[in-house]
Amino acid sequence: MKAGVLQVVPERDPRILFDKVVSYYFRNGFPIPISAKEFQEGLLTRFTEDDGMFFLPE
Repeated sequence: MKAGVLQVVPERDPRILFDKVVSYYFRNGFPIPISAKEFQEGLLTRFTEDDGMFFLPE
């Protein structure tokens, strides 16, 4: 929140989060263990979603 308005944080976007996961696995020579759809479904079950961004419970 900034001045009472929710600010969009691109790093919390599910597509950006998945890109970071893929780049980590790719840089380290590991196979990508999950599809983008599976990753985004997992975000919905594990984290709090607000305005398209994902947050830890606290």
